[in-house]
Amino acid sequence: MQAFVTVGSTKFDDLIDATASEDFLTRLSAGGYTRLVVQYGNSKLRQPFQNGTSQGVEVIAWSFKPNLSEEYLAADLVISHAGLRSTCVWFYSLTTCARFWYYPGSAEIE
Repeated sequence: MQAFVTVGSTKFDDLIDATASEDFLTRLSAGGYTRLVVQYGNSKLRQPFQNGTSQGVEVIAWSFKPNLSEEYLAADLVISHAGLRSTCVWFYSLTTCARFWYYPGSAEIE
């Protein structure tokens, strides 16, 4: 199974740091996930992602991509900040049957 984490064009350092942690990767693996795709936008990477495999989970990370449609379609789980565009994408995810988790972060609101 595949998880997809996205922050869009914003920065959300806490969410990205959480998904880079060994604890998160261990929990993903225990949940049956074998691949984690992370779109980190303008976030500062305090724990740089290492593309490769960690805790039995293949990790692929990048800052931006022109279109995220294929990522949403491939994901069994989508984790996103609760921004306006992400909320609109939630409606799109209804057609993909993916689980969609919002991770609101008031600290990131400027």
